[in-house]
Amino acid sequence: MRVNESIANKKGELNRLEDELAVKKAELAIWQEKRDPEPPFQQEQTRQARQMLLENDAAFIPFYEAVEFQEFVPEDIRKRIEAALLDAGMLDALIATGDTPIVHDRVIQPNPNMMAHTLADYLVPDVSADSGISPAMIDDVLRSVRVEDDEMDAGLVIQENGTYRIGLLQGHAVEVEAVRFIGKNARKRYRQQQIAAIEQEIDVLEANQKEISDKINLLTRKIASAKDAMNQFPDEKDLQEGFHQIKEKRFEIVRLGKELQRLDAELQTKNHAFAQVKRNLDDLTRDLNIALTYEAYMQAKHIMHSYEKKLSTLITKHTSFCHLRERLVHENNRMEELMAEVDDLQGELNMLEDKKIRVARNMEEMEKQLAAHGVEDIRKQIQEVQQDLQASKEELDLNKETVPEKKSARSVLLQEIDRQQQKADFLKKMANAWLQVFITEVDYGFTRLPDELQTNEQRASWVEKTYKEVLQEKDPSKVNEQLTKTFYEQQSNLMEYRMDDTQTAVTPLDWMDADFSEEQRIEINDWKQKAKRRIVQLDFQGQRVSPYYVLEMVEKDQLRQQNLLDDQDRKLYEEILFDSVGKKLRSRIARAQKWTEKMDKLMAESDSSSGLSFSIKWKPRTAETEAEMDTKELVDLLRRDPRLLKEEDINQVIDHFRSKIERAKELVELKGEGSTLLQVLKEVLDYRYWFSFVLSFKREGEPKRELTDHAFFQFSGGEKAMAMYIPLFTACYSRYSEAAQTAPYIISLDEAFAGVDEDNISVMFRVVEQLGFDYMMNSQVLWGDYDTVSSLSVCELVRPKNQDFVTVIRYYWDGSKRSLVVEDMEDPAEKSVEEPMKI
Repeated sequence: MRVNESIANKKGELNRLEDELAVKKAELAIWQEKRDPEPPFQQEQTRQARQMLLENDAAFIPFYEAVEFQEFVPEDIRKRIEAALLDAGMLDALIATGDTPIVHDRVIQPNPNMMAHTLADYLVPDVSADSGISPAMIDDVLRSVRVEDDEMDAGLVIQENGTYRIGLLQGHAVEVEAVRFIGKNARKRYRQQQIAAIEQEIDVLEANQKEISDKINLLTRKIASAKDAMNQFPDEKDLQEGFHQIKEKRFEIVRLGKELQRLDAELQTKNHAFAQVKRNLDDLTRDLNIALTYEAYMQAKHIMHSYEKKLSTLITKHTSFCHLRERLVHENNRMEELMAEVDDLQGELNMLEDKKIRVARNMEEMEKQLAAHGVEDIRKQIQEVQQDLQASKEELDLNKETVPEKKSARSVLLQEIDRQQQKADFLKKMANAWLQVFITEVDYGFTRLPDELQTNEQRASWVEKTYKEVLQEKDPSKVNEQLTKTFYEQQSNLMEYRMDDTQTAVTPLDWMDADFSEEQRIEINDWKQKAKRRIVQLDFQGQRVSPYYVLEMVEKDQLRQQNLLDDQDRKLYEEILFDSVGKKLRSRIARAQKWTEKMDKLMAESDSSSGLSFSIKWKPRTAETEAEMDTKELVDLLRRDPRLLKEEDINQVIDHFRSKIERAKELVELKGEGSTLLQVLKEVLDYRYWFSFVLSFKREGEPKRELTDHAFFQFSGGEKAMAMYIPLFTACYSRYSEAAQTAPYIISLDEAFAGVDEDNISVMFRVVEQLGFDYMMNSQVLWGDYDTVSSLSVCELVRPKNQDFVTVIRYYWDGSKRSLVVEDMEDPAEKSVEEPMKI
């Protein structure tokens, strides 16, 4: 009914909004149809009279349409003048010709004042040529209204402050917010403002209308949904079937919960193994600057193969270079030999020239002696000279044939010498350029060099030998990409150091602009590219330093703090483990061992009808790492008097807990869960994690065996229930034993002992009685009237067929007989507040 009333109210409100929306739309249509806005308070008879004047083609115009403010008039004076004209009734008055009839309207009769301060000093005529009213007439009207207040003037007087006087009437107009009627632009702006305001109101009304419609639809859907829900409400048979399915699902949930626990334990084992494998893998790959992913190592393998290919190519080129260098040396030696031969031949040629000169001189001498000596001797000498001359000519011809070939070879060798000399000069300059880059890199101090290295050649040789494998394995582009990624990842973490990344500019050397071969130009470009350096600097103690320096300072400070913390940690460990916390640990461990012995005794006494009994043992765990201790050794040391412990024993206990804490921190970081140091300490000092419960079973005539999953699934249904109930009761008793003696030991069971046979149910009740539990149980078949139960209140819930009430029938079990409890009789269950009740 309330929903229907709400819908009716909403519909009424929706109708009201529709009416308001229709009014606003009609008002918007009127404003949109208007050519100009009209001043307010205009009577309907006045509008009709002006319409008749238009139909009769009378010449008239309202005052506000005929004038416009002059540009120099301030805005505040404009607003006060318009307000005064509106109050005086002149703003909407007509300017018309003399023969225009006056009906329900006002017409201004001009009476211009010459040489006076009038409205003509503020307003100017603004009419079109076809309006029928001349600008001169409008100007006369403006000059008829004085701005100076002259008491002798009985006409209309308006002042700049908004006051006005019409004869005996004097007033002061309320200033308008803005000029709305005087001037075409003002009227246009006022019209647009009114249209925009009405449209905004229409939008608000439509939004409210939509909101109310949505609420009505929502309420309608709720009513329909409620009707569908009523139609779909199940009957008694469906409810019974649903209850049966719920019971089955609950049993399935219990089974799945155990399976989940088993899988969780298996997952923890797998996680532990995975963490161990990951730690081993981290130890093996700690010195490798490679991401710990399969793709990264496959990429590294691919890069390694590529490097091997490039290295093979480099070796081949280096071998070719060595051969070429040997050939150059050989050619240089050959050229020197040829130069020597040329010099020898030149010497021989000079000797022949000398010999030729001597022969010529001899011939002259012979000519002189020929006259003095005999002819035969002279002829013989001539023949000898001719023979010598012939031999010299043949030798000279031979030399002339071999000299061009040797000159050509000499020219080729000289060109090769020039080329090799240019290459040697280039390599020398490049070596100097690389040396400067190396010196600059050493000055950065990013790599620490041994002090015994004195020269740059020694330093370069040491760097090449030390980092050869790193330089071969690392791809510069990958390293640069990794640096950029790490820079942006760590920038927020290093905010206090104001880390920045800059690139040093490299200035090319003057000789690099010369003309070089394509191969040499590639080497120059390679130098320019590799000579650039990305510099990452941090602000440390007011100076811009490298990350290596900051790391060194932070590590020194960390080492100093660590040494200080080690001493403080030792004192803290000794105070905690051997004083306050140690006392509590010793007392709780002793109490837990006593409780375990008691539970084992109770479980051993609870034999089932099939001769099945259970036992429990609190087994100390073994050490997980070399730095840790076995639980048995640890408990023995904690139980001793701290004053009698050796220094070695104290250090062993402290190292044990320190290793536990560090491993717990690593596990928290591996899981990605935030955890405080206090939480880690609580987990490490929780003695319950130092031991593990081992549940065992024993059949009649068989040895005791551990209750594993495989053994559990071999049990019958009742035996499985006992294997679950008995440890569950012992766990509850463990928790309740820490409470005060006056606290109730209350447990509740739904479908209690389902699937357990009668004899074993009696055993279960005996265990519950021995543990001193107060309990509430429900069951379809269980009454609880067993000889192992001392007393019990029983309530039977009865619901007659298809009735809307439940009847409670009460019984009382006194340990030997069950009796009906009548209302007018004293309830035997009230005799003792300690008697449990079954519902």
